[in-house]
Amino acid sequence: MSNTFSFSGRWKGEFVYGLEYGEIEGEKATFMLFIDKNGEAGFEGRAFDIDGVGVNEEVATVRGFLDNDLISFVKQYPTTQIFREDGSLDTLSDKPSPEIHYTGEYNERQQVFRGDWEMVWSEVKQGEGYLEYLCTGKWEMRKEED
Repeated sequence: MSNTFSFSGRWKGEFVYGLEYGEIEGEKATFMLFIDKNGEAGFEGRAFDIDGVGVNEEVATVRGFLDNDLISFVKQYPTTQIFREDGSLDTLSDKPSPEIHYTGEYNERQQVFRGDWEMVWSEVKQGEGYLEYLCTGKWEMRKEED
């Protein structure tokens, strides 16, 4: 990543639902990400969904790090949303969402971050350990003009 690159600021992106989402696999939601603090130890910010499938109306917290062209961050909403079989959403306001882990790389030529996301939706005790059920997908974002 070039030395003149300013990571702090406003980013616009979208995430795409993966195979585990059944009928809405491939559907998208648009989000805004604001990087408020960018330091040597990483960055912090906030994100909110703009439109698309499964929009959570709450502001999510974001924390992560940037290492050259690699990015990793965790997004968490203060509420949990559950898709019903009929496609509707239920919101559990007393339970924060699972942590959503984003990883990706910066493409300097296209000036975009792209990568994968995943979250552990549930864990089930299985013998001596646990079986995790993951939800996955793709994402990308690009910097908005300041």
